[in-house]
This record gives sequence, structure tokens and C-alpha cells, in this order.
Amino acid sequence: MAKKNEIIVKDVAIKTMSKDGIDYISITDIARQKNATDPNGVIANWMRNRNTVEFLGIWETLHNPNFNPLEFEGFRKEAGLNAFTLSPTRWIEATNAIGIVSQAGRYGGTFAQTDIAFEFASWISVEFRLYLVMEFQRLKAKEQELLGWTAKRELSKINYRIHTDAIKSHLIPEEITSAQASIIYAEEADVLNVAMFGMTAKQWREANPDLRNTGLFFFRGNSNAPFAICNAGGGFSYVGAMHDSFPHALELSKQGYNAFALIYRPGDAYEDLARVITYICDHADELGVQRDGYSLWGGSAGARMAATLGNSANLRSLTGRTDLPQASVVIMQYTGYTTVSQYDGPTYACCGTNDGIASWRTMQSRLESLSALGIPTEFHSYNGLPHGFGLGTGTVAEGWLQDAIRFWQQQSGATAIRSAKANTKQSDTIYSLNGIRHNSLQPGVNIVDGRKVVILKYSAKRQ
Repeated sequence: MAKKNEIIVKDVAIKTMSKDGIDYISITDIARQKNATDPNGVIANWMRNRNTVEFLGIWETLHNPNFNPLEFEGFRKEAGLNAFTLSPTRWIEATNAIGIVSQAGRYGGTFAQTDIAFEFASWISVEFRLYLVMEFQRLKAKEQELLGWTAKRELSKINYRIHTDAIKSHLIPEEITSAQASIIYAEEADVLNVAMFGMTAKQWREANPDLRNTGLFFFRGNSNAPFAICNAGGGFSYVGAMHDSFPHALELSKQGYNAFALIYRPGDAYEDLARVITYICDHADELGVQRDGYSLWGGSAGARMAATLGNSANLRSLTGRTDLPQASVVIMQYTGYTTVSQYDGPTYACCGTNDGIASWRTMQSRLESLSALGIPTEFHSYNGLPHGFGLGTGTVAEGWLQDAIRFWQQQSGATAIRSAKANTKQSDTIYSLNGIRHNSLQPGVNIVDGRKVVILKYSAKRQ
């Protein structure tokens, strides 16, 4: 049974509901921001986009064990073609999707799981998305206040019941009082916590009251291969992992690299990334990853995190350690980060020329400053692309991740993984600024196919 509610976003009522433990938001209501008379047409236009189809497919792969990957692959191949159309109902029926729900009736419409709904809202309006996230978070906080129990607490109660039943059957004598029994229950339950985490549940809660909504997702690659930490954007108000870190980590793992996607606290993002770097380096052998030569990735706000912790001075300051290796490279997408220091690491950056949030000129200027300090850099700008193009699938930026991996390999000397080639084809036309045509990318400014600018500035690797 679905439980419905409503939030007000910029004076517009947006229906929400919870079904089978999943929160959904009405994208029909969101679509009315763009076309009040034909919201279904707006949704259909969004769903025929190749980036959208791939995003939905990744979400379902991660969360839905009954997802039909064969049907998804068919949609993915057709997406973006002029004749391709895709409705929510067709998507649901063909792939067994659970991230989108269609409901008939007066209060029906198309609902999407929150990650998907936020992605759709961003396609409609970045400003509207930010307001939507804020109001939805306010709604959930109010629900938690009314309920008094979180979903994690309920799950803990179930597991605790199983544990206490075992204690009752095997450890508690029949002749003791209920008060004495309660002490045994508590002590035995905390034996597991101490064994696993080195402290009782109460001690952990008191020591970590604000770590409830953090997490680290491991996308495993080859054993003892270098690792990458991917940090999503979200303006430090939420974490857009489904768009800006999970797809990157998944693709890196397919290439053989070990990749981690961090769900951080928006208010303590830098501290959380510092904790993760420390943890992975200290447990590299247990995790099966190579400690040295790692990379930090990020888009938008996540790029600021990567650049900040990719700086050796900041790494020491935020971790309180001097024995942790500096990241071999920082991979940044669409950010207005401008700080420059001699302690910054080799940096690869890319951005769209139609980005209304992060200017590509700002990114290019920063990399030129880094290069002047002798720090290796590589910059790519993509004609006409907006903020948040992710992997860039189906756009002029498609394949940028291969360029980034190649840059990583050049700086770290990693050769255990397959060698990444530059993202250019034989048919590409490559010109330098003086009009000379080349067969491959050259140091300096390259104009590729008249659509994207690639600036290569390699310097001798610093000791």
C-alpha cells in the first residue's frame, strides 16, 4: 500500500509517496514546470535521451535484482535516434523497473525514486532541483520526528530480536528475574559490537552521532590494482552519486581499477574524504588494492573535494598524518575551484562551454597556473555541453574517461591495467592554433573535429 504526501516547491505542489520501502516523487508534477498542459510529453522527451536511459539502467542494476538487462540494452542502443520513443509504462513493463511507477486516477501520474526524480528535476531546471531537494529533506526530517524511529532502527530491532531469542534459549537460566535477564541481554548483544567494532553500541552512538547517512561503495577491479575515489557533486546540500560517482566508479572497475564511491556528509565533505583516504591506505592489503598511485575524482562540488585532498599540504592537515601518499592525479569535472598551490597534484579537468554554473575559462585558467608551477595538467572543453554531463555518453564528451585514465597512467606509471588510448579516432581532424593538421594530440592547444578543445601541458614529474 502506497503512503502519499505532498511538498510545496516554489509555490507548486509536488506529490510524494512511499511504496515497498522506497520513496517516490511525482515527476508529472515536476514536468508541469516546463509544460503545464502536456507534462507527459516532457517526460517522454526526457526518457528518449540516451543519458537518461543509461542512468535509469544503472540505477536499476544497483537496486533491482529482477531488472531485465537484455531489454535495457535494446533501449540503450536505440536511445537518441530520431524514431526512438520511450514511455514510463513501456520502460516498466519491458525491464521490470521499480525506479519509476505509473499510477492511474485523479491523484496518479508518473512517480520516480528520489535519485531519479532529482535527476529529472535537474534536466528541467537546476534551480528547481535545489529547491526540491531542500523541501524533500525537510519532509523526511519531519516524518522522522513524528515517527521517532528511523528505518535503520527498525532493522536493528529485527536483528536484535533474533539475537535475544538465541540468548533466551541458551544463556538465561529459568530462575533469574526479568531485571537480571535484561542485563544479560544487553551484555551479550554488545559482545558482537565490541568484537566487530571495538566498542558497544552506546559508545559508538555517542562517538559518532552524525555518521548515520555516510557510506563507501566498493566497485572491485583487479586484485592489487590502483584505486580511485569518486566524489559526486550536489552543491554541498546533497550527494548526487547516481549521476556523478556511481557510473564513474562502475566504469573504472570494468577497466580493471578498484573504485570507491563516497557518500559524504554535505557539511563535512572534506573531513569524510580524508577519513576514507586514511582508511583505504591503512587497509590496502585487506581490501586488495594498491596503496600508492591512487587517484581522486569529482564533479562540481566533488571536484572541489578531490582538488583539496589532492593537495599534499591539505592531506596532511585534514588527516593529521604525514605517512599517507599524495594522490598521483586529480580528475575534475565542471567546477569553479580556483585555488592554486605548489603542493597541488597533477590535474586533469574537463568542462562544457555552455555550463551556467562552472565556467570552462575558470578551469582552464587554473590549470594554466598549475602548469606554470611545473605541475602536469590536461584540459578538455566540450562545445555546447551544460553542467553535469557525467560520463558524456552520446555527446561530444563521450570517451573523456579514457583520456582521464590515460593521464592517470602517465603520471602514476601504472601499467598493470590495460593501456588507455587517447579519445581520438582516425577520422578526427586535429589542428593546432597555427592551422597545422596533426595525426595525434600534441602538447599545447588542439582543436579536435572543430568541436572540442584539448590542452596538453606535460611537465617533468616532481619528486
